[in-house]
Amino acid sequence: MSGWISVKERYPEEGDRVWYFFEHTGVSQGEFFGFEPCYAGFVDADGNDVSHPKCKLPDCELHKGCTGYDYFGSESGYLGGDVTHWMPDTGQDRPERPDGFLKGERNVPENEITEPST
Repeated sequence: MSGWISVKERYPEEGDRVWYFFEHTGVSQGEFFGFEPCYAGFVDADGNDVSHPKCKLPDCELHKGCTGYDYFGSESGYLGGDVTHWMPDTGQDRPERPDGFLKGERNVPENEITEPST
């Protein structure tokens, strides 16, 4: 057993020290900062999504079904809504990636790897 917990199962408590995993950046050490509402930081005074100027909230298709964003991070930065797995940081050495993720330049879950067509 790897010790990784999927964010689909549960989240750590806000402020907990954790190891967290995002497939494009790998394993990082930091803390769980908590949750933000869907539109926090995205909306200007006129109700427009500042990251997508033609998107008027709350009707913007880009945010349909949004339930909020989880934030994991450290002094070097944070990830909002991107982390897939985490585990408590108990002082252990850096853990390996969660099962099902390969090491290498392109980190894709093993069940999403397809053979090239001939």
